Amino acid sequence: MKRFTALIVMLCLVGFTAMAQKRIAFSTAKIKPNFKVSKSADTLFPVSVINNADMTLYNTNGGGHPCGTNELADLAKAQQFSINGTGHLLGCFVWVGAKSGSTGNVVLNVYDANGKGVNNAGNAVNYAPGKVLGSLSRSLAQINAGFEFEEGLNFFEFPTPVAVGSHFYVGLDFSKMGAFPANKIGIVSSTNGGGMGLDLAWEKWDDETWVSMAYSWELDIDMIFIPIVEVEEFVC
Repeated sequence: MKRFTALIVMLCLVGFTAMAQKRIAFSTAKIKPNFKVSKSADTLFPVSVINNADMTLYNTNGGGHPCGTNELADLAKAQQFSINGTGHLLGCFVWVGAKSGSTGNVVLNVYDANGKGVNNAGNAVNYAPGKVLGSLSRSLAQINAGFEFEEGLNFFEFPTPVAVGSHFYVGLDFSKMGAFPANKIGIVSSTNGGGMGLDLAWEKWDDETWVSMAYSWELDIDMIFIPIVEVEEFVC
């Protein structure tokens, strides 16, 4: 069952606002990390980025972010990626559009796609974010934020590459942050429809349930996570 109470219906149907939409030319030169590792690393972009979709930052009437922390006490957000075979995740860029406060930590998690969840059709599935394969913690005070790409870009580099399978998720966990609304964070996403119905953006509710963003918020989007993976070939 969807979590829409009358309040949530109001938030989702009439309460969304968004920063002015914009197109971003993603230059690999701008996001080239200073890796001291193999040069065979591939940069994985969400489908929305590959298709040059409009980018935005969704907000709710409660002052939070569907793609981040909000009045519903969401615990985490995650974006799915696919590769051919197996690989090693070296790090990940995250585009944070806005934040406030400085209390607590934000945790970047890498998940296997083997968890229980609810997909965009409201059906129970077993490919939601599951086992945590690797984590990196960063103080909220150290997170860059801005709707300009260069301002909001954050890079998390794993000291030891994280082994991943053909399907995995990368996401931010907010459960170690200070209380909302004094402390909040919002991730930039494509505009509605940019996800092309692929159902790759997910969130973790306050009851620990993983749910598709297309089901919970009726947003067909990608959140802007950009993993760096050593792999022979990747699938868009």
